[in-house]
Amino acid sequence: MATPEKVIILLLDGVSDRPSEALEGKTPLEAASTPNLDMLAKMGTSGLMHTIEPFCAPSTDLAHFVLFGYSPQDFPGRAWIEAIGSGINVSSDELVLRDLFVTASYEPKEGWIIERENVYFNEKECQIFSQAISLYKRDEYQARHIYSGKRHGFLIISGPVSKHISDTDPFMSGLPVLKSEPLSEAINRKKAEMTSRFLNSYTEWAFRTLMNHEINIKRVSSGLPPINFLVAKWPGKTKVLNSFFNTTGFKAIMVARGALFKGFSKMLNIEFEELPRLNDAVSEIEYLATKTTSLIQKGFDFIFLHTKTPDEAAHRKDPLMKKKVIEEIDKGIKCFIEDDICFSPEIVFIVTSDHATPSSGTLIHSGEPVPICVISNNLLKDDVNRFSEKEASKGGLGFLRGKDFMPLILNLTDRIRYLGSRGFSEPWLSKADKRRIKPLKFKP
Repeated sequence: MATPEKVIILLLDGVSDRPSEALEGKTPLEAASTPNLDMLAKMGTSGLMHTIEPFCAPSTDLAHFVLFGYSPQDFPGRAWIEAIGSGINVSSDELVLRDLFVTASYEPKEGWIIERENVYFNEKECQIFSQAISLYKRDEYQARHIYSGKRHGFLIISGPVSKHISDTDPFMSGLPVLKSEPLSEAINRKKAEMTSRFLNSYTEWAFRTLMNHEINIKRVSSGLPPINFLVAKWPGKTKVLNSFFNTTGFKAIMVARGALFKGFSKMLNIEFEELPRLNDAVSEIEYLATKTTSLIQKGFDFIFLHTKTPDEAAHRKDPLMKKKVIEEIDKGIKCFIEDDICFSPEIVFIVTSDHATPSSGTLIHSGEPVPICVISNNLLKDDVNRFSEKEASKGGLGFLRGKDFMPLILNLTDRIRYLGSRGFSEPWLSKADKRRIKPLKFKP
């Protein structure tokens, strides 16, 4: 049999879920009619995967970082990744946070209780608010604000900064604006304390500036709540990482949407193509299938395809809606099958997810494992005939963690390093090849 040389990953963001009463005790994936996903499961080998640790609820950013073969300890922080994906320059001595304009009301015993989602606003107001709080100095620190749209922006702090500080954004309505504190893991405690103290100072100053702004005075007089707080999260700093090509030997491309994935591509030196906004999940998957064919012809041997449609449906807390979206995804997957992308002996084709997104309850993400199906002629087939959480638990891959994902791929493509040899100074798991080794050179 030919050794597969190319890898195609279709990542269904947040597709895994919990059993739902609305679906008679099934998950949306179990309840959905998915003949095409089921065909992939029948032709491949299945398993379950915790991308970080069992029953921890991963964030999209950290889960993807690990799936691409990097250690959580090297994660630079989501705000920095999104900043570089948005074309914002952040120097090595700066800290960047992702922020959001919200409205908050004061409760004497609880503090400033925020409303994150249901905020009436227009872009012009937020642009003016951003200008009003765009520059703040105190002691050795300075903050600048860059507005990016839809109430979101970037807060960039310069000075003796530490990224080991907690958020001021509670990430949920009905909770108070948080006091930023140094993280217990901070090595330089004093620097972390000073950074969190400055962030708290900026947050209070921004509140007073916004509350006294003429736009908010008009909002209050007309019966609208003021947009009076800027809450921040995901602190990150510039970090130089080994490129994906250096660590794996793959010529890779990512087809996805948004600043986060564009930032990932820049951080790991991976080619990037923006996934356009389409009418439905069927069209999105069909577009990815068509794009895959052209990318194979262009010589890419690692193609990462991302759709966020199941995650977005789950965040609406509607299991029936998520089931419908999964069925649309399945219809689109027929294009991968018809174009002979899934079953080519030259290709390792993988369908999986990054985390579970419960379509009921209060959690943003949850800690259930995600199904993974791998089609490769280097794997023994199992008896799984359906792509679902329950059926995947019976598969031949067993239970994996995210750190196993890249070694699995390197092994199936005959790129895994024999552990008795070291062709690189770095502890990379891929074997040496002519494109990456440093030969010893001297004249005879």
